Amino acid sequence: METILIKIESSTGIVIPDEFLAEMQLKPGSKVTLIRKEDGFFVKALDKKPKFDIKDLMANTDFDSQRNDPELQEWQARSRSGREGSKSQPPLLVGYRTNLPDLIIS
Repeated sequence: METILIKIESSTGIVIPDEFLAEMQLKPGSKVTLIRKEDGFFVKALDKKPKFDIKDLMANTDFDSQRNDPELQEWQARSRSGREGSKSQPPLLVGYRTNLPDLIIS
């Protein structure tokens, strides 16, 4: 597909048809990256960090499948090799006094 380059202040822009923007789920203001290749370059949408919601995560988790997973059951049945789950394990960091007089980090 042919398109044109346009002047935007001290830069140059490229006109991308709406159908391409919709296909790539882009809109004006979206961030993209240009990737240079031997025979030209292409525009790639920046990877968006997924935003997770605990309700969605819980709704999409099959807990029964996890409970019945033979590999997980075998792993849980193994004897412990360290102090995991031990009552004698010391607590991690309950309170720590720094050299600042009234600051306690817990």
